[in-house]
Amino acid sequence: MLQKIKYLSFFIKEDMMEPLRYLIVACSIGMVFLMLLKMFDMIFPQGKHFHRKKYVWTLILIYAIVFINVGFFSREPGTRTDVSLKLFETWGNSMIAHAYFVENIIMFIPYGILLPIAFKRIRKIWMCVGSACMISCMLEVMQHMTGRGYTQIDDVMTNTIGAAVGYVVWKIFDKLRLVFFKKP
Repeated sequence: MLQKIKYLSFFIKEDMMEPLRYLIVACSIGMVFLMLLKMFDMIFPQGKHFHRKKYVWTLILIYAIVFINVGFFSREPGTRTDVSLKLFETWGNSMIAHAYFVENIIMFIPYGILLPIAFKRIRKIWMCVGSACMISCMLEVMQHMTGRGYTQIDDVMTNTIGAAVGYVVWKIFDKLRLVFFKKP
């Protein structure tokens, strides 16, 4: 069992190297975005609320850039045209297939954390997870239309699970913040 976990983590680590390259570019763009927001704030002061939100929006921008690159631009157009509506087909029989399954969950964890921070309306679990499911469905349709990814019901399921995991993480930290800082 330990050996299987080592293999799985090895494949995930290897596969995550590509998104890390995108992260460097995304962070650079995020820094420019943050500087522009800072200049805007100096010209048109918005108060503390805006000050805190600009960091969240920068993180959302960085996440969106990495997300779009992984979902679309990491693949040649027209190379993947299959559609699978079979549940758990992605899990497969190999550790690489297992890694892809887990990576889809990991890819949406930031979604479940960042969106409730940025939008009060998404602070209900059904709103956060439901919007993640809709975004995932849109991603699958767009990948099918462009041929840049296999359209799989598993991806929708794992992405939605990832957003739910992220939401739970956000909720735990939000409760801890309330306990330690006593601010809503």
